[in-house]
Amino acid sequence: MRKLIFVLFLFPSSSFATTYYVSTLGNNANTCASAQSSGFNAKRNIVQGSQCLGASDTLIIQAGIYTDPNNDLIISDNFPGGSSGSPTTIQCESSRASTLRPASFVNFGSIINYKKSWITVQGIIIDGINANTSFDVRADSPGTPDHFTLNDVEIKNSAVMGIQGSAGNFLTITNSSLHDNRALPSNNGPPGGYGCYCGGSNLTIDNTQFYNWIGYAITNYNTTTAANNVTITNSTFHNNGTGVAQNGTPLPPGSTFICEPSVQLYFSNHSVYNNVFYGDLMPNLQLVNGDTAQVVGNTFYNSGTGSSSCQYGYSGSPMTAIDSSSTNVTFTNNILLSNGLPGIGPSGSGSSFTTNLCNSSCNFTSTAVVEFVDANTANFHLTSGAIARGDGTNLGAPYTPDKDGVPRPSMGAWDIGPYQFVTTTNVPVLAMNSFRRSR
Repeated sequence: MRKLIFVLFLFPSSSFATTYYVSTLGNNANTCASAQSSGFNAKRNIVQGSQCLGASDTLIIQAGIYTDPNNDLIISDNFPGGSSGSPTTIQCESSRASTLRPASFVNFGSIINYKKSWITVQGIIIDGINANTSFDVRADSPGTPDHFTLNDVEIKNSAVMGIQGSAGNFLTITNSSLHDNRALPSNNGPPGGYGCYCGGSNLTIDNTQFYNWIGYAITNYNTTTAANNVTITNSTFHNNGTGVAQNGTPLPPGSTFICEPSVQLYFSNHSVYNNVFYGDLMPNLQLVNGDTAQVVGNTFYNSGTGSSSCQYGYSGSPMTAIDSSSTNVTFTNNILLSNGLPGIGPSGSGSSFTTNLCNSSCNFTSTAVVEFVDANTANFHLTSGAIARGDGTNLGAPYTPDKDGVPRPSMGAWDIGPYQFVTTTNVPVLAMNSFRRSR
């Protein structure tokens, strides 16, 4: 008689990951075992809490303001990265209830510094108002860290750059906001003042706002590696590349007045769709000497007007909202209105232009008053009488949901721009919630 022998193999599993806590009520003398509970049992500072982490563990930062310039930082030297599907995670216990605001200069050079892969930071506010570092978030070398994710994060008041990600690939930024850099007197002029200097490949930006950056909101410039495959979707960009510091404050005397586009993309295979750009002095989007890109279903408004003060980058002359020297770019279903020059700027060979709407020089012509609910308050949803309604090309996936999550029709023509026209009586609940958040 045969006997069946069952052998149980045990493999590492994310179900064995451990959660630790940091709290303003905690104490660094508490053991890591104690710090598996919150409040008084937790660690007091983030560095000490992160030193408890193993691969794929989670550190929860409880609500409060964390100000220690040496110990309230997220430095990956102190903990291991995770793995695919099981990242090491550092998160706030509830959305944006905890703020990392170092009280003085940060010797490490950044508030978040990552050299390892598969790390997620979520729900935290990064405030560089006192830090005076060159970067709030930095992918550092040696090594090439990848799959670093920022979700539901606010980065503000950076001295120069919000994110320096040129050493890392597969950087993902979702559901976040990056805004208002300061350009300190010691950090004047180029290079500087960028939201995301992200020169790694496979950068993904989704449902994120970039505004009030002195220079680029995003650039993937890289002198050593081709930073291909950038995807920017469902996001909003405004008042970038303006050459002025946060909230319109002029730069210190002797500074260089920077005039740069909001988004600058080198290299190839990029997708830019369902975004809103407005209020930039220079072009909203610059595609530089690359090949193959999809620019689909965006709104570009009141940008490219130029400035006579420009000293670096673009000149002060009016210009189009899109400046492209890349080849084989597809421009479809975009709205470009009230910009310095109408239409889409000259593009490289093999580029195509289909069902775009402009003041002139496009497939369809119109004005902002006719198309938008209220451009003055940045409400770029379509009016009932918009010419953009029903004149767009049906492109199918991945463009089917609009910027609010409203499904575009499976059959027939689409509306031009990032928003499909709807009335409040037929918008799905999830889409309406997205609409409220995006405004």
